Parts: sequence; structure tokens; C-alpha cells
Amino acid sequence: MEAQRQTEHALGRLQKAERALSQYTNETGQKLTVLRDSALDAIIQSAASGDKLDFKTLSELATLENRSRQASRAIERLVERLIPFAQLVRLREESHAAMTRARTLEQVAQERAEKLLGQLRDAVSEEVVLPVDMSKGVSGALLAQASELKRRAIQLSENADTIEKTVRG
Repeated sequence: MEAQRQTEHALGRLQKAERALSQYTNETGQKLTVLRDSALDAIIQSAASGDKLDFKTLSELATLENRSRQASRAIERLVERLIPFAQLVRLREESHAAMTRARTLEQVAQERAEKLLGQLRDAVSEEVVLPVDMSKGVSGALLAQASELKRRAIQLSENADTIEKTVRG
């Protein structure tokens, strides 16, 4: 359970990073549009006045463009590698947890059924064949729930396999 929480937390942090970087690139894109226009206007103005050409705003523009490009690369890495890998780990962890819960439920159902059968044996004075349908009682419900958890664990594992093939393929 702790490992599952840690994988959820790690995935959440990566998704938060992607959102923050996306917001940064959007805001930067808007700033770049304005800054490009003003930088070009400044160059044109200085050239038209015959003064020394004014390229000061270009360094700021280049810095902002570089930061935006690096943020886009970071988003690309997050979306193409890091987030899918974290999802893969989360699915594997969920699958493991579901299978562990299923085994625990099966064990509890088995113990409960053995206890019930022991009580029935003690209650009957002679050796008698008694048909007992355990599927209708608590043990049966526990086994049905364990079966559903196993099915879910297998499905999660198959989903993880699919993501892994996509990421590595």
C-alpha cells in the first residue's frame, strides 16, 4: 500500500510539472510575440534615425526563446517518457496490491470455511454426509470478491504491458 501511494505521488508530481511547464510556455509565447515586435521596432527606429543600431532587446528575446524551447523539451520528455513510465509503475503496483488483497481474501475465506465445517462436524454426532454450499455464505462472497480482484489485477498488468510496449516501441 505504501509503495502504491508513493507511485501515485510520483505520478502526480510529474503531471503537476507538465501543467506548470505548459502554463509557462503559453505565457512565454505571448510575451515573445510582444517582445519580438518591440525588438524589431527598436531596430527599425534606430536604423531610421541613423543612430547606432539598437540590438539590446534581442538578447532578452533570445534568452526568452531559449527558455521556452527548453521548457518545451522538458514537456516532451515528461509526456513521451517520464509520465508513461510512472503510469506503468503505478499500474504494476496497483496490480500487485490487488493480487495481494485477493490472496488475503482467499485465505480468510478458507479459514472461515474450515471453521464452519469444524463447527458442523462438532454439531453432528454421527458420520453423516451433509451437502454444504459455501458459495452462498460469507466465504463464497469473499471468494467472489477475491476472484474479481484477481481479474482486475490481471487487467492492470495487461494494461501496463501495453503501455510498456508503446513506450519502448
